[in-house]
Amino acid sequence: MKKERQTRPTDGIARRAAAVLSSRAESLARKGAALLAAGLSPRELALTLALGAVLGTLPLLWGTTLLCAGAAVVFRLNQGAIQVVNYLVYPLQVMLLVPYYRLGGLLFPDAAGPPRGASAPSAHIADAGAATLKAVCAWALTAPVAVFAVYVVSLALLRRRRRFLSGGSSPMQEV
Repeated sequence: MKKERQTRPTDGIARRAAAVLSSRAESLARKGAALLAAGLSPRELALTLALGAVLGTLPLLWGTTLLCAGAAVVFRLNQGAIQVVNYLVYPLQVMLLVPYYRLGGLLFPDAAGPPRGASAPSAHIADAGAATLKAVCAWALTAPVAVFAVYVVSLALLRRRRRFLSGGSSPMQEV
């Protein structure tokens, strides 16, 4: 004999609460995206995305917030939007630390090598500083290409999205 599953009155309430929370979260995300993009043309928004993403991957674990703020002031971009992009790419920044350090080491090899017998903390700090400087130089070589690539791709996507929202053809018909 099978046991019938008994439904409790709270099951329906939980489902309705989850649906309400989901719709509220979606609405909040839409409103937040609209607020961050408010007053920006597709070109400005694409530049914001490109600069925030590339400056946010600088191989320093400090300073990207100030660099993004400075770039937003210089190019008259939305401070909130560029900082959101900067913080969203933080995991990418951490993932790119080792590749940038290795590329910096390849581009600028240390001919003398580490000093023999130097175990003082100052020697390790100097080595870390030199390695970080090499990584930043490697980033500086790749950054212009990355800004251009992110800018072009995001501008194309933003223009396609704007055409779609203004009543044009669907994005699938354009492909």
